[in-house]
Amino acid sequence: ASSYLVGVKIRVRCFASVRELLGADLVEVELPEGATLAALKLELAERAPDLLRLPLTQAVNRRYATADHQLADG
Repeated sequence: ASSYLVGVKIRVRCFASVRELLGADLVEVELPEGATLAALKLELAERAPDLLRLPLTQAVNRRYATADHQLADG
């Protein structure tokens, strides 16, 4: 990950294939402020490159969200 001064800490709940690839139910990631779901997926793909091949449904706080959704702490 890049180095930056201000960031957001994201908690990712993993299900099905994502859980299998990452080997965890819950993953915590720190990203730069203003990061999107697309940036989060790329960060997670550094740990498990096969994530980029999966068609994923993404949700933020239990609501479906698009790849350009901006993330906040939590």
